[in-house]
This record gives sequence, structure tokens and C-alpha cells, in this order.
Amino acid sequence: MAEIAKGILTGLITAFVIGPVFFALIQTSIEKGVRSGILMALGISMSDTLYIALTYFGISQLSENAKFRIFLAMTGGLVMLIFGIRMFTRRVNHMKPGIHLHDPTSVFWKISKGFVLNGVNPFVLLYWIGVVSLVNVHWEYNGINALIFFITLLITILSSDIGKAYLAHRIRTSITPRLMTIINKVVGIAFILLGTRLLIFALHLGEEITSSGQSLLHIFY
Repeated sequence: MAEIAKGILTGLITAFVIGPVFFALIQTSIEKGVRSGILMALGISMSDTLYIALTYFGISQLSENAKFRIFLAMTGGLVMLIFGIRMFTRRVNHMKPGIHLHDPTSVFWKISKGFVLNGVNPFVLLYWIGVVSLVNVHWEYNGINALIFFITLLITILSSDIGKAYLAHRIRTSITPRLMTIINKVVGIAFILLGTRLLIFALHLGEEITSSGQSLLHIFY
């Protein structure tokens, strides 16, 4: 089954792309426990699934829409910036035990954290647009073949993320509060840089549009 082999390969490549969400998953697993990391991984997977579905059924056309691109970049930039500042200023005085799965509030927030942090990054959308284009145009998968590919891809990514959470939790005993504070600062800086980059991208896109004779008010209304 070529679809399964390509799904696994693409999933492994995707899973080990180093970015802010990668570090956030590791940080969460170390500080909050393996269950928290798994819940965050589930949120990331749900976000990826939604993006793939929307992209496959036509949202790729929205990537050419200036209003949509500016809105997505500004929203993502602000969320990343706020999260980054929060992480950078956070100090760890002691290592807390992981959450328990019977706590519905914790479950919801950990899944939401993964979903939001992955979902607000417009580069994730652009990445999935590229993958869907590859599947449809180059490999010419459709129907059941495309379904098998994407299911395999998502299972591979989720399994890899769960593996990251488990490994990060295993080394937790050797992580001191001081080192955890440093990790938080590194994660925070990564999100601050990405958030700033997205906001600058949105401003540049707005400048390009206004220089072409359109006002920003015309774009958004």
C-alpha cells in the first residue's frame, strides 16, 4: 500500500519539524506530566485534522484572499506573542505532579492548548495546503486513497507526539526548577519571535495592499 508508506514517511517528517509547538509539547510534558503532554498532542492532532479537512475541501482558495491572510497572521501573531510573554516571565519554584485524566477541566484546557497553539499558526495552514496539493496534483490520490494517506499521516504524527511526551516525561527527574525556568524562557522566546514575525508579515501585507490603491478599511469591510 503506497498510500500507507507515504503517509508514514510524510508524518515522520512533519512530526520532527522543530518549531514553537514542538518545544511547548516538550515543556508541558516535563512540567505537567506525560498525561498533559498526551492531551496536548491530541489537541494538536485535532487542529491538524481540521486544517486538512478544510484545505482538502477548498479553503486553499482563501489563502489567496488578502483579508483572510492578514486576519490569520494578526490573530496568530497576537496569540503567540501573549503566550510567549507568559512563558518567558514564568518561574518554576518546584516541579508539579502531572494532572489526572479524571479532571475534566484540565483535560479540556490541555487539549485546547494544543489545538489553539497549532491552529493559530498560519504557516501550519500553508504547510497543509502544500501537502494536499501534493496529494491531489502530484500523486493524484482521491477518494479512498487520499483517506488512507491522511489517516496514516495523522496517526503517525499523533504517535510521534505521544512518544515525545513520554520521552520528555522520562527525563523529568533530572530536570531542576532552575533548568525548567530556562526551558520556559527558551520556549517563550521562540513564541515571541514567531508572534512578532507574524505581526510584521501582516503589516507588510497591509502595506502592499494600501500601496496598490486599496485601504485597510476596504479590505476588512
